Amino acid sequence: MARWGWDRLLGFVAFFSTQLFLLNLLPIPALDGGHVLFLGMEGIGRPMREEMRMRLTMAGMILLLG
Repeated sequence: MARWGWDRLLGFVAFFSTQLFLLNLLPIPALDGGHVLFLGMEGIGRPMREEMRMRLTMAGMILLLG
């Protein structure tokens, strides 16, 4: 990409960063979107048990690695 010019390189970096941003906001427990989902659930009702949170985080990690 660097051989094609700085404008294309910067465009690629911007596209790649945007894709990572959107992927990170998915409500998968291992990502930031999952943590936002957990906080939202705690804000609406009672807090989630730590064991359940850990299990969901592990399931999200397995989903991402799979």
